[in-house]
Amino acid sequence: MRAEIEKIITSLGISESLLGYKYICLAVEMALDDEEIINNMIDRLYPAVATSYGKTASSVERAMRHAVFTSWNKGNRVICSAFEKKPDNFHLIRYIVDAVNQNCPM
Repeated sequence: MRAEIEKIITSLGISESLLGYKYICLAVEMALDDEEIINNMIDRLYPAVATSYGKTASSVERAMRHAVFTSWNKGNRVICSAFEKKPDNFHLIRYIVDAVNQNCPM
């Protein structure tokens, strides 16, 4: 499952070298296990990812946002064609969860 998630994130032009990359991977895994967690990102998702990495929820959110921003501003055609405007963390994670579910039905 992790390989499929990483493949999708990388195909969106989000570099593995960015800190937000690994946070997005874990956030997607958590959302696949519990889809309700994505509906409460501030109180549940960011703190859960932060706890896993010994970081703060705000630093996790910021790193994820930076990863999306960097990919979008580099003009990556895949992410630009997948979204009409720059996605926020919620929409990006939702997109990846949906893509994984379509490719690997549980």
